[in-house]
Amino acid sequence: MRNRGSHGSLAHVASFEEMTSYFGDDDFRRTALELDEPQLTDYDLFTDTRGIKIYRHCKESGLYEYKTYGVLNEIDPLTMIQVYCDYTYRSKWDSYVVELKELTDAALERGSAIYWCVKYPFPLTNRDYVFMRETREISSEKGGHVTHVSLSKDMSLDAYPPKSKYVRVDDFYQAVAVRKHELGTEVFMHYYDNPKGMIPKWIINWVVKTAAPSWLKTLEDACKKYKT
Repeated sequence: MRNRGSHGSLAHVASFEEMTSYFGDDDFRRTALELDEPQLTDYDLFTDTRGIKIYRHCKESGLYEYKTYGVLNEIDPLTMIQVYCDYTYRSKWDSYVVELKELTDAALERGSAIYWCVKYPFPLTNRDYVFMRETREISSEKGGHVTHVSLSKDMSLDAYPPKSKYVRVDDFYQAVAVRKHELGTEVFMHYYDNPKGMIPKWIINWVVKTAAPSWLKTLEDACKKYKT
């Protein structure tokens, strides 16, 4: 059965495809509100593992976008968003990272430009990304709590063209919102990319059902070991 979600003030939720080159205030506000009013119209519950619920929606292209909701125990929200955005540290704890770095020579008005290469299982070719990321603190109108929101979207930089040994992903977005929860940190993630190529469905299903919840547990462990 498909979820119809809640609507209220979010009657129209803009997709990332509708965004301009930079993220707007409403993009951050809508992402933060997902923790109070999950927008799950036409999404199906795909898996519920370790208290992490992942929903998916099939786009017209036949590819899926995913929304994840859950709680990371005994983790402070600020620590979690710092770990998420600490590219040097992530290269140490995330086994799927081949290379991850901020492109400091890319002069953006806001946020950062990032290069990311992801390890794919043999015999598939690794994927790489060039994307922009911006992170803000959003104060809630309900209860006064603070939500940390980080938005990412693919971009093109002439100085960083595709590499012949990787497949460049040029259709990608990710939104993350975290806030304090009585058990630790409440997390929302919205993710989509087009990895290109003929990837077997069993690999995609394995990544979402098994690797994604496992990755969140690894993230939780990395947060507990993090030192600012």
